[in-house]
This record gives sequence, C-alpha cells and structure tokens, in this order.
Amino acid sequence: MNFQWNQITLSLIAGLLMGAAVGGSPSFHEYAHKWDTRSPQERMLKRFAKRLDLTEDQKRQVATILEQKRAKMDALFNEMKPKFEQIRIETGDEIRQFLNPEQQKKFQAMDAEMSDRFNKRFPPHS
Repeated sequence: MNFQWNQITLSLIAGLLMGAAVGGSPSFHEYAHKWDTRSPQERMLKRFAKRLDLTEDQKRQVATILEQKRAKMDALFNEMKPKFEQIRIETGDEIRQFLNPEQQKKFQAMDAEMSDRFNKRFPPHS
C-alpha cells in the first residue's frame, strides 16, 4: 500500500512541477493572451490593479480613464490606418519589382495573409 501512495505522491509532485514550468515559460505567456477574450483595457486594468494594489474605488477611476482614452485612441488609429495601408502597399510594390514570377506569386499570398491578420487585429471602429 505504501508503494502506491509513494507513486501517487511522486506523480502529483511531478505534475505540479511540470505545470509550474510550462506556466512560467515565456512562450506560454507570449501566447496566453490569444485565449484571453477580455478587451485590452480590461487586461490593462487587471495588470494595474494587481501591480499597484488598487482599491475598488481606484479600479473604477482607472477603468473610466481607460475607457475615455480608448475612444480617442481608436479615432486616432482610424485616422492613421489608411496612411499605414498606403505605405504597406508601396512597400509591397517596390519588393515585387525584383522578384521572379514564382516569388511574386508567393509574395502575393504572404501579403494577403499579413493584410488579413492586420485587419482582424485592427478592425475599423465606427
């Protein structure tokens, strides 16, 4: 009976250590935000609250400020997005000039993927 409990205990400890190692790894934290459905403002508020040890009243005040500034930042980004898009198009046109036909086809597919990712990450706000 003792032997089984030793194995169970060792297995639990190994599992906990592996979980801690994976949870603490930089790659885990780098991609963890992809599963986080909260808004950037909510994630920022959580980070502020934890690191600054904010009171409930302070959390409400910070949340209000973040929400007010989000609208201004969205407006600025929407104003600048077409300019970024124009530069992206010009850059692609310049790169295409020295690519052979096969490379141009691959570049076109890469460019479409990058454009899709950009538009998904930064959709137009109305």
